[in-house]
Amino acid sequence: MDKIGQALVSVAEVKFYDPTTDYELGSAFALTDSGINSEMQNAEVRGGFMNQLLFDIKHTRSFSVNFTSATFKPIYLSFQTGTNIVVGAKNVYMFNDCVTATDGSVTLSKTPVGPVNVQLPNGTIIDVANPGSATFSVGSGVNGECICAYAYNNAQVSNISINSDTQPKTVKAVMHVRAQEQDGTIGTYEIVIPRLKFTGTIDFSFTADGVSSTNISGTALSYTDNGACGQQKYADWTFIPDTASIVDPIAIAAVPGKIALVTNDTITPSIYAIRGGTYSNELLTSKLAFVSSNTEIASVNATTGLITAVSVGSANISVTYDAAGLNLGTTIAVTVTAGT
Repeated sequence: MDKIGQALVSVAEVKFYDPTTDYELGSAFALTDSGINSEMQNAEVRGGFMNQLLFDIKHTRSFSVNFTSATFKPIYLSFQTGTNIVVGAKNVYMFNDCVTATDGSVTLSKTPVGPVNVQLPNGTIIDVANPGSATFSVGSGVNGECICAYAYNNAQVSNISINSDTQPKTVKAVMHVRAQEQDGTIGTYEIVIPRLKFTGTIDFSFTADGVSSTNISGTALSYTDNGACGQQKYADWTFIPDTASIVDPIAIAAVPGKIALVTNDTITPSIYAIRGGTYSNELLTSKLAFVSSNTEIASVNATTGLITAVSVGSANISVTYDAAGLNLGTTIAVTVTAGT
């Protein structure tokens, strides 16, 4: 990895999934900004001379994300309201239905389901109580253009109810953020939030000279990984390299490093790559070579590492790992005693 570090470039891309079935619910790829915030509260324990700080106990970690989309999708509103998108018939309103009156008779573009508000050609406004059909009279002798407003039934609309008693939805969120070093893009960070609870906040600002953005923020809920006895967590942060592993190991180690066997026993040691720092060790399964210092005492399979105790004595098993120009090694001490 570059010694300078990585730049997290551009805005995140996000997909949302059903937390139970893992079916995709929607995506957010037109984001103008995205952010992650994790905080902890603390409790100080002080005492002694000058009320010294003795302990600083961290607790109540929170993990939240904030997305702002340049575009609107009905599913964003559904997430925040906690209600599903229902497709079907519903009464909706028609504004500014411009029709021509001939001797008082007008025909609307839709059939009204209630009263019709009519602005007559002379500017007078009247209300016609539920005419029952699209054609009706606005008064004898009226001629010219009339502007009408009314409700009608649309058989195919998508409706989201903003209820007073529903909770925002909880989803599984998967974020992708590109990472780049000075010599080019190297990979993707994937942040998986198994349980993201939306805030329920709905905030739109409509202006004459702009386009409204949509906020789709939420807070992670604690989740038990791998069943009831798993680790409680909010999210997983994983690096996906574009090419081979970026952080090279600095050494390899065998577990166990010393082995005691009786004749005819066998064992296959585990070989780990040591990356150092805050990186965990990695179990190696390939590009390993094993050689015994004395095959009459302990033999070893050159590729699998299976050690067989042959006769009483001591031997060393040399292990080398050769990948990406690395040539790392370690030694396993084997002692063989006679079987009973």
